[in-house]
Amino acid sequence: MYPVYKICNGIKIRLIEKEKKMIKRAICFGCSSQAGVLATVEDGKIVRLQGEPDHYLNKGWLCERARGFIEHVYHPERLNHPLKRIGERGEGKWERISWDRALDEIAEKLKSQRNNTGQRHWFHSAEQEEVIRRRLKEDL
Repeated sequence: MYPVYKICNGIKIRLIEKEKKMIKRAICFGCSSQAGVLATVEDGKIVRLQGEPDHYLNKGWLCERARGFIEHVYHPERLNHPLKRIGERGEGKWERISWDRALDEIAEKLKSQRNNTGQRHWFHSAEQEEVIRRRLKEDL
């Protein structure tokens, strides 16, 4: 998008327009490969995904799973907040809870399990471990 100028009282003023379409670089987290992605965004919504040609791994290629992430992101039934079961298992009764409450409850359950069993490691990644460490406010 080229800059637009207007002359006002003999002064050249650059007008800033909101970009309606842009391409952003991203990484796909659909698997452990983390392929490079170019996401076309129009009016704040992803409208196209394509492989990043300069990415060392996928070199512009993008798998079908990655291509389907637009539907995943905007699916009307996608969960965007934590839910806690309030009924018996299988009843399908849930209540929406805050992220803070969810993380606090998980941390308390892990702390209880650690105290009862002595088990100290449950994590898939260092990022998950760091989140829980902050909630427990102590070293695991």
